[in-house]
Formats: sequence, C-alpha cells, structure tokens
Amino acid sequence: MVLSWLASGAAASACGTELLSCEIGSKRLSLCLTDRSVTYTFGPEAEPELALERDVLDVDYVPWAGVGRTLYESVRLENGGYVYEVWHGIDRLDLDAVLEGGVTVSRGEESIAALRCDAGSAEGNIYPLFEAIEAAGRCFSLETRVWGACGE
Repeated sequence: MVLSWLASGAAASACGTELLSCEIGSKRLSLCLTDRSVTYTFGPEAEPELALERDVLDVDYVPWAGVGRTLYESVRLENGGYVYEVWHGIDRLDLDAVLEGGVTVSRGEESIAALRCDAGSAEGNIYPLFEAIEAAGRCFSLETRVWGACGE
C-alpha cells in the first residue's frame, strides 16, 4: 500500500525511533531518534565506520514542503567540516512506489559522495524529528521554511 511506511509510524528499535535505515552495498545507513538525540551511523552493522550523535536542535532538518508529487525530507549533520545529508523520498502518486533514501556527503561546496540505498531496502519515517524539534522549543515557519523560536 502506498505510504504504508508513513501510516504505520517509525519502527522502534535499539536506537530509539528509526528515522531511516537501509543497506548500501555491504554497509548499513541508520538515522535514529532517542529523546533529544539524533544518531547517524554508517558502515558494517556490527562496527560502523562513522557514528555521529547530535542534539535535535543541532541538526538541520528540512521537512516536506507539502506540495509536489514527491514527499521528500532531509536531515543534515555536520562533523569536522563535512556535512552528511540523509534523505528519503517517495512518489506519493505512484501506488507501487517504494521508499528511497541515501546520504550525500559534502565539504564546503565540494561533493564527496552521493550514496543511494539499495532498491527496496529503505525503511523509516523522518517526520518524528519534526515533533522532537518542536518539543525542544523550536517552531517551523511555513512561510520562510526556517526553524526559529516559537511565537515569533
């Protein structure tokens, strides 16, 4: 069923709420939410090559704009001059569509890597991060598409 991953909510796992997970070749990408922390891991599941943990207020979350054919969201985490942008998207008008996702790595204006989840392996829902950021005291402006203090 289209968007069944969204309707069922994000899976609960050892990492808390699974925002996105997938296989990329022999490696696993995982983005999780636990209370006020976002955790990104990448690499072999038993021993990830990279693990980043950030407060929900220290990530750049871009929610779906609410228009267009593709429901698309992304989360950016910074580490040592690198930006790891985890994304997912689905064609909401295609009844046979499957969730897609991946990670783009950049340093400044330079693109380092653009890795896409293996077909059919992406699972999760990034939207719970929206609620966690709001619970931490930030509000999203639909007009400006920017997070800021609530009530402003």
